[in-house]
Amino acid sequence: MEDKNLHVKLSVKVFETIISWLLGFNFLIAILLFFKGLKIFNMLHKSLTLSSSFVDLVTVLVKNDGELKGLQKLMEIYHIFTIITVIVVAIFIIIRLARREQDKLLKFMYIIMISFIIFANFLIYLTNDLFYALKSINERIYTQELSKVLHLLQKMQNIKDTRYIILITFGITMLLGLVSIIVYIYEVVQKKDEVFFPRLNRFLYLLPILVFIVLAVSRYTVIKNSSVIKPFDYYILGYDIDEKNNIIPVSYVNNKKIEEKYLDPYIANFLEKGLAFDIQKEDRTLEKNKSMKVSISYNVDQANELGLKIKGIIGYVKNKDKPELLKDVKKLNKKSLLHLLKKYEIKYINKNKNDDMCGYYYGTDRNNNIEVFVISKVNTDTIPLKYKLRMQPTNSVFVYQILYLGNVFINQKGDAMGYTAINNENGVLYEGDKQLINEYLKESKISKF
Repeated sequence: MEDKNLHVKLSVKVFETIISWLLGFNFLIAILLFFKGLKIFNMLHKSLTLSSSFVDLVTVLVKNDGELKGLQKLMEIYHIFTIITVIVVAIFIIIRLARREQDKLLKFMYIIMISFIIFANFLIYLTNDLFYALKSINERIYTQELSKVLHLLQKMQNIKDTRYIILITFGITMLLGLVSIIVYIYEVVQKKDEVFFPRLNRFLYLLPILVFIVLAVSRYTVIKNSSVIKPFDYYILGYDIDEKNNIIPVSYVNNKKIEEKYLDPYIANFLEKGLAFDIQKEDRTLEKNKSMKVSISYNVDQANELGLKIKGIIGYVKNKDKPELLKDVKKLNKKSLLHLLKKYEIKYINKNKNDDMCGYYYGTDRNNNIEVFVISKVNTDTIPLKYKLRMQPTNSVFVYQILYLGNVFINQKGDAMGYTAINNENGVLYEGDKQLINEYLKESKISKF
């Protein structure tokens, strides 16, 4: 009888050892995946922004397909060993149940194992889109026909929409792999097949299941709502000057927010060009905290063709403060203007503080109102393709970006509330020659402040 028990304990330890080694190996591959992914992310971060287009993204990825192939190979290995681990764990659990040792499944080690099965399978499911995108780019599948391009576009949009869920799930699987190694070492030292704290362990079984349910529901909700558009999520209350030089409230679409969310150029173009916000004429006011009714119009047929559901076509907006036209640049809080640029301006790229050409400039329009410009020294790789096509050919790594903001509106404290050149496609110029820029500034009577 003792020999039989010894045989059972040995078989249990053998299985536990195999599973722990598999989990440990998964952890090591996950670390390699993490650093490879981090390297690719840093590469993308240097050349792209969140608002970069689908074409910009694919162009940069194709240039670095060597890194992508390495990532794809690591993902294949990770998937294979994950599946093997899941199969071995499942067999071991079945054996335990067949021996009527279900009470032993309350061991902390098995909580880790079963939790790993749950999150590993979920991770494989979540990364199917990523795996396809890597394969499509590495093997140039997207070049075969238009449908392949659209399929890749949809997969990459899914990845962008669910990226945080993927990262959280990946982090959990890495953590489970690390904990499994620690628990295995503890089990080896203990040399026992006993359950400690069974009541606590029952609760611990529920914890990963609850976390999984939250992540799964979140993913389902994100994908389901990807076709739902709430126009006021992309609304900007701005200001302009009428023919009599009076300030009037106007509506803008937040193109930057749209392009940060949508890779699909058709959807982005529909939202940027197809949504029309109209402030009710009798409600227009510059007074603080007074409601103005805003109605939205759009092309219904085009929205249906794109599979979009528009929700909320009437809303109310308020002025946070009473706007004033900037008449003295010394009153302007530059940090507040920078805050607006980062929120609304696709073309804006952080200025190089070490270059004396960079900074804020001002001139005057035909009504003698102050107009503001921002000059930055930018890496040509970070310039969106649609603007790069307008540039003169250059071999320089860096060029100067002259960004026109138009008239600026401030509150009594000097904080920027808006500017007239929001979404102005022509309000940017790129030039590599510092002398030409100085000549342009001098001729246009534009000064630095």
